[in-house]
Amino acid sequence: MLIGPPFRLCPKCGQKELGTASISHRSFSRKCRACGHLEQHPLPPIKKKLVYLDQMVSSGMAKTLDPVWAATTGPQDERWGRLFDALERAFKLQLIVCPQSAIHEKEGALASHPDMLKALYEHLGNGVEFVNPVIVHQLQLGAAFRAVLKGQAPTYAVSRSHILHGDPDEWIERLRISVNLNIPGPDLATRREVRERRYAAMTQWFERWKVEANKTFKDWYEFERQGHAINYRDLFRERLALLARVERGEVPLDMEDVWNPRLEAGVIPALMAIAEQAGNPPQDALRIVLDFLFSGAAYDAPANDISALLMASLARKARSGQKDPPSPGMFNDITAIATYLPYCAAMYVDNECAGLLRDEPLRSKIQPFGTRIFSGKTTDEFFAYLAELEREAGADHIQRVADIYGDDWTQPYRTVLVYERERAARRAKKADSNPRATSTDSG
Repeated sequence: MLIGPPFRLCPKCGQKELGTASISHRSFSRKCRACGHLEQHPLPPIKKKLVYLDQMVSSGMAKTLDPVWAATTGPQDERWGRLFDALERAFKLQLIVCPQSAIHEKEGALASHPDMLKALYEHLGNGVEFVNPVIVHQLQLGAAFRAVLKGQAPTYAVSRSHILHGDPDEWIERLRISVNLNIPGPDLATRREVRERRYAAMTQWFERWKVEANKTFKDWYEFERQGHAINYRDLFRERLALLARVERGEVPLDMEDVWNPRLEAGVIPALMAIAEQAGNPPQDALRIVLDFLFSGAAYDAPANDISALLMASLARKARSGQKDPPSPGMFNDITAIATYLPYCAAMYVDNECAGLLRDEPLRSKIQPFGTRIFSGKTTDEFFAYLAELEREAGADHIQRVADIYGDDWTQPYRTVLVYERERAARRAKKADSNPRATSTDSG
């Protein structure tokens, strides 16, 4: 049952039953359904483009592909279906991968049908996921800190293997196996509260920016560049104070803040370890780290610098007369763009963010990364970009994919979320019959 097309003549029995049996990272096998003859074939290395899709894109496609969701929202713009077709074709041709991220998880959890969004992320991402934004920033800071400690100019180079879970450059299997571990996350009320609190803070800042007549773009930019350093320092101090209370018996060990600290609280300890590894006395490590964090070498880390530029750009918009504050998801959008842009070949974001990225000095600052920025206003350009990737891959590559996966492989899988609904029904039925069971299913 696992042997699929294309079928060829078997060199052992002569029947046209030799089909593709399995595909691994760097090789694939053919097996004869008639006689069992097995062949192994190597696959050439590939380098796929990372394409980041904003939550808006995933929601538009999910509302188009999921009949249940579509029934409650009404007809969607036809571009979302076309966009799914184009993205999936490029994905199946082994040209791109669209990693999911913690930002997607946060935003998707508040949607009407989060499981459908999760299924779509997994489908176009093949299980590849960006690591948490805090960790990416920490890795950039670590690279720069090591250079500074050696008396060298800071560098922020972090390989994409370190900012991704999973290998984006593997030849994908035709069958994807996913496991639903049912690991509980923050409840929806908490997620909504955090989002609303952030939006309220953004609205307050926006109103403040409107009346700061004496402030320039540079003033806002320099102020925002310190934000992450202040946050890391304050959370580290809070962590030390909490642990001191635990030691005095004032706080129980099973308190969640004790055993599950925020990732931001771990940035300074990680940098302190780097300082000590470089030969600095432990008692000096914290001072050395703080001096670094509040320096241009740390401020210039892409995750920090792009974030500050985006915030300063919003301030400029407010001061120039924009009436409405940014969208409720702007904080998450800024985090995603600032963190992942340097590693992506392309990002499809909303029109508001795309507009900010087109303005100077942001436009020039991100140009060295070579990341293409697309939005709803430039969807046709995005289609052209994906088509160009296919032309660059060449006819030989396209034919190799067909030889391995079959001629029908690149046909749009428009029923992907219909099938996910069926899987969900099977999981629910299984859970009813065995409440303690986890679910493993193929997709």
